[in-house]
Amino acid sequence: MLANIPALNFINCDDFEWADSISVVGNSGILKNRNDAAAIDTNDHVMRFNHALVENFEEICGSKTNFRFINEHSLNHHDDNLLKELKTDFPSTQENYIDEFENLNIIIKFHGEKASTDCGKSIERICKKNRVATIDPELFSFCSKTIGRSPSAGFLGIMVALKYYKKVDCFGFNFNQNENVDKHYFESGNKTGGTHDFHQEHQIITELSKANILSLFI
Repeated sequence: MLANIPALNFINCDDFEWADSISVVGNSGILKNRNDAAAIDTNDHVMRFNHALVENFEEICGSKTNFRFINEHSLNHHDDNLLKELKTDFPSTQENYIDEFENLNIIIKFHGEKASTDCGKSIERICKKNRVATIDPELFSFCSKTIGRSPSAGFLGIMVALKYYKKVDCFGFNFNQNENVDKHYFESGNKTGGTHDFHQEHQIITELSKANILSLFI
């Protein structure tokens, strides 16, 4: 599926250190109704998204983190209007939380195929303490055509995992199929953006699970 498609462009390193297995952990509140923490930590590596909280939530989401997959807007929290808007819907969002990342593999997804011009300084800050890569435009384009709309960070994160790992286990993905489930396990609320086709993403990931290409725990 992804054999001939480049996935990442590395900024300050030649490559990441990969392993055999990875847990890709979405932020959905379904994690609160499950018992996945031990299974999440069992795999060699764990990927988390954006500002997902781990401390004080270890019994829900596990404790390991090797990868952070972040959206471009995570680099722009110095924009007061953007931060105010995000905190209205997601109160746990903190200004410059990316500065807390250390010794991690960071993957950045831009809103399109390239970064906006005001991301450079934030990327430089992340690079000082982490290994950093961006989504390759070819992977972004492939996923966009497959889904029919801009792919979510979660979908792209799963695609990257499939590219580099033999065993991919996906936890905490609701694909916004249940409005009664909080969008994030670490806060209340179910605000959903309109730029993604979560229904189509859900169908694709479900088919990959049925084909034993990955495991989806929901």
